[in-house]
Amino acid sequence: MRTTTKSARPSHGFSKFLCGLFAGGGLDVMTTALLTALPPPPPRARVLDFCSGSGTIAAALRAGSGGGALRLHLLDADAVALHAARRNVADARAHVLSDGFEALPRRPRFDWIVSNPPVHNGLQADFRVLRLLVRRAARRLRSGGELFIVVQTYVPLGAMLADQPKLEDVRTLSDDGRFSVWAARKRAQGGGGGEKKAMAGKRKREGSCPVL
Repeated sequence: MRTTTKSARPSHGFSKFLCGLFAGGGLDVMTTALLTALPPPPPRARVLDFCSGSGTIAAALRAGSGGGALRLHLLDADAVALHAARRNVADARAHVLSDGFEALPRRPRFDWIVSNPPVHNGLQADFRVLRLLVRRAARRLRSGGELFIVVQTYVPLGAMLADQPKLEDVRTLSDDGRFSVWAARKRAQGGGGGEKKAMAGKRKREGSCPVL
């Protein structure tokens, strides 16, 4: 694992706040840390804002340089939050009401997944949503796609990511002692795949030879 640091001022593009939402539906300090640490997204990237809340991350990405071409998808389990997200990022490709990935179509896959996931249930630490995201993110990323997550520094996210065989290049983009922004990339497909297929075909042909 390696650490890199970036410094940028995040652009904010949201305007609709509803009472009762996390951080009032506005931009909290952890989301600010995530947006500041993110690199520029690839041109026309397909981005999933997982646990989107009112859409603050997606709206900020839309408002940033090149953000108008991003293909944004927002997912949250809270219908009220997603209602606000529809207003804040009205031109997103999809607003998905889902507990985890259950209601998200299997295609398309994403260039980026970004998230500020919940890690508490009341006052108690609760990593269930975070663990689900880490375990299943690779299935939803394209080959070489990237996952970006912000958590409080005490959360053992680095170890969780390192345990995933389909993720590589696990690294921290920023860590101020309170909040850490982590990134990981889905392993590129095809490494050794052609050779394995060729060997399998050879074994099949050899196995089909008549015994004399």
